[in-house]
Amino acid sequence: MYAAERAAPATLHGNCTTAASVHATRAGADMTVHAAVFAPDGHACLRTRVTGSVQ
Repeated sequence: MYAAERAAPATLHGNCTTAASVHATRAGADMTVHAAVFAPDGHACLRTRVTGSVQ
């Protein structure tokens, strides 16, 4: 799960000042990753969620 949480900001070429959040949870063989990226001024936000089986 930690790898999934760290992969999203790395894919965005983010750093410690990037306004983004990622949270992964696991239920049995499935993992769900929730991610959000915020505009610097806070007026826009992109959110997504993906679920898949853990290999």
